[in-house]
Amino acid sequence: MKNKWKLLAILSVAMILIASVAPAKAYFTTYATGKGSVEIHLGYRDKITETMKQWTKSIDIKADDDAVPQYIRVKVFYDDVYTCTIEAGSNWEEGETDDFGFTYYNFIPPVYAGQSTLNDFENAEFLVKIKEPEKDVEVGTEFNVIVVYECTQVLYNADGTRQDPDWSRSLTVTETLGGEE
Repeated sequence: MKNKWKLLAILSVAMILIASVAPAKAYFTTYATGKGSVEIHLGYRDKITETMKQWTKSIDIKADDDAVPQYIRVKVFYDDVYTCTIEAGSNWEEGETDDFGFTYYNFIPPVYAGQSTLNDFENAEFLVKIKEPEKDVEVGTEFNVIVVYECTQVLYNADGTRQDPDWSRSLTVTETLGGEE
């Protein structure tokens, strides 16, 4: 009888050890190391600055310091609680209108690395003027004026002249991580 208990204890320990081998084997067979590099697409890193003063929002877009030449366009969204008007300098032109009635404004000259639409160009102010609320608007009523900008890379023809902006192409940044030692 003593031998039966010994045999049962040994079999129990063996079953436990066998059951724990599969997860350990999976861990050791899926672990891998590598050497080299990989590209990561991060999107573009321009900076938009919006300054609000006396019911007027001023927009400035600054290209990243390592940016490629690019075209920029802006679209402004606002609700119907307030009335907004857009005053844009001569470097901006009114573009297409989307299905919801919001209009794109295109910045005409290309923007190069480190340049700012407001500080590096003449006639480049872009202002969103919000009509002050009427007395019947309840105090504390929220309003939003949302500014969205897009950029696309300046492309050149074979003769070196700039092509018109292609807004179907998005501008992305590629960084390489890692590398050979």
